[in-house]
Amino acid sequence: MSRGSKEKVFRGPKDIVFHKRPPRKTKATWVWDGARALNGIPPNWMRMIPCRTRYNGETTKTTKWIIGLDESKENVIIMDGPAREVYDQLLIMRRNLQ
Repeated sequence: MSRGSKEKVFRGPKDIVFHKRPPRKTKATWVWDGARALNGIPPNWMRMIPCRTRYNGETTKTTKWIIGLDESKENVIIMDGPAREVYDQLLIMRRNLQ
């Protein structure tokens, strides 16, 4: 593609799949720890889809979190929002289960 081309190339953030706890300095650790508190064990996997990216044909307005509690595709939690808000929602879900 030359510099004079009118086409836009989207080079934004990509979705990330975590299979182990994210690094300490990232905000994703909040969500991982909240899922661990809810389930009692760490999640099997967690997927973060950043805001303003395409997911299922739509542009997301906030960060989307998909948390897999086990290896099956049926036992997942899907939440939208910043990491801290999702963490708070997971803790509220935990309190409601007790």
